[in-house]
Amino acid sequence: MANLEQQLLDACRRSGKSMKRIADESGLCYASVHNFMASGRSLTLATASRLCEALDLELRPAKRRGNRKPSR
Repeated sequence: MANLEQQLLDACRRSGKSMKRIADESGLCYASVHNFMASGRSLTLATASRLCEALDLELRPAKRRGNRKPSR
Protein backbone atom coordinates (compact mmCIF):
# COMPACT_ATOMS: atom_id res chain seq x y z
CA MET A 1 0.00 0.00 0.00
CA ALA A 2 1.35 3.42 -0.94
CA ASN A 3 2.21 6.01 1.68
CA LEU A 4 -0.83 8.18 0.89
CA GLU A 5 -3.13 5.19 1.10
CA GLN A 6 -1.66 4.11 4.44
CA GLN A 7 -2.06 7.61 5.84
CA LEU A 8 -5.69 7.72 4.71
CA LEU A 9 -6.39 4.29 6.14
CA ASP A 10 -4.91 5.36 9.48
CA ALA A 11 -6.96 8.58 9.41
CA CYS A 12 -10.16 6.63 8.68
CA ARG A 13 -9.53 4.37 11.64
CA ARG A 14 -8.56 7.22 13.98
CA SER A 15 -11.66 9.20 13.03
CA GLY A 16 -13.90 6.76 14.87
CA LYS A 17 -16.39 7.05 12.02
CA SER A 18 -18.07 3.96 10.63
CA MET A 19 -17.39 2.95 7.04
CA LYS A 20 -20.99 3.88 6.23
CA ARG A 21 -20.59 7.35 7.69
CA ILE A 22 -17.32 7.89 5.81
CA ALA A 23 -19.05 6.74 2.62
CA ASP A 24 -22.00 9.07 3.24
CA GLU A 25 -19.82 12.08 4.05
CA SER A 26 -17.47 11.51 1.12
CA GLY A 27 -20.17 10.77 -1.43
CA LEU A 28 -18.53 7.43 -2.19
CA CYS A 29 -20.43 4.17 -2.27
CA TYR A 30 -20.08 1.96 0.78
CA ALA A 31 -18.46 -0.80 -1.30
CA SER A 32 -15.59 1.50 -2.32
CA VAL A 33 -14.89 2.51 1.27
CA HIS A 34 -15.17 -1.07 2.48
CA ASN A 35 -12.88 -2.39 -0.27
CA PHE A 36 -10.25 0.18 0.68
CA MET A 37 -10.48 -0.18 4.45
CA ALA A 38 -11.04 -3.92 4.75
CA SER A 39 -9.25 -5.28 1.69
CA GLY A 40 -6.48 -2.76 1.14
CA ARG A 41 -7.57 -2.00 -2.41
CA SER A 42 -5.86 0.90 -4.14
CA LEU A 43 -7.48 4.30 -4.49
CA THR A 44 -7.65 6.74 -7.34
CA LEU A 45 -6.55 10.27 -6.59
CA ALA A 46 -10.16 11.43 -6.95
CA THR A 47 -11.32 8.90 -4.35
CA ALA A 48 -8.48 9.85 -2.02
CA SER A 49 -9.49 13.49 -2.36
CA ARG A 50 -13.10 12.70 -1.42
CA LEU A 51 -11.95 10.72 1.62
CA CYS A 52 -9.77 13.63 2.67
CA GLU A 53 -12.76 15.95 2.52
CA ALA A 54 -14.86 13.59 4.66
CA LEU A 55 -12.05 13.31 7.22
CA ASP A 56 -11.28 17.05 7.19
CA LEU A 57 -7.79 16.50 5.80
CA GLU A 58 -5.89 18.48 3.20
CA LEU A 59 -4.51 16.68 0.16
CA ARG A 60 -1.53 18.62 -1.16
CA PRO A 61 1.85 17.95 -2.73
CA ALA A 62 4.76 17.34 -0.40
CA LYS A 63 7.42 20.01 -0.12
CA ARG A 64 10.28 19.38 -2.47
CA ARG A 65 13.53 18.31 -0.87
CA GLY A 66 17.02 18.39 -2.25
CA ASN A 67 16.34 19.15 -5.92
CA ARG A 68 16.07 22.89 -5.56
CA LYS A 69 17.89 25.20 -7.91
CA PRO A 70 20.31 27.55 -6.20
CA SER A 71 19.02 31.08 -5.85
CA ARG A 72 20.88 33.85 -7.62
